Amino acid sequence: MFPLFQTLFKQTESQSTIISIEERLKLSEQINSLDKTAHEYIYAIIRNYQLEIDKEMFEELPYNVRVQKNGYKWEMQKLPSRLVVMIKHFVELHLEKINEETQRSNFF
Repeated sequence: MFPLFQTLFKQTESQSTIISIEERLKLSEQINSLDKTAHEYIYAIIRNYQLEIDKEMFEELPYNVRVQKNGYKWEMQKLPSRLVVMIKHFVELHLEKINEETQRSNFF
């Protein structure tokens, strides 16, 4: 059980799964700007979606991922729309948290 996945899944239930190309491009830029820990969470979200929602085999890498030296790379068009919405929500929350921490540290 992965509480972050469950939370994101519930929080995005009522959101539209239609994401424009511009929003996808912005999301990919935001993901590229995130730290390694955030990338690991995104991978965990993708993997959980693959296993819990799509019920795919554990041995299979999710959604035609490409393994690279510095991590994994997906084509966003190959991810399910609901999963992209969940990732977008996570990225927004994570960037908000980073912004709050930056403001807090600037205050002190």
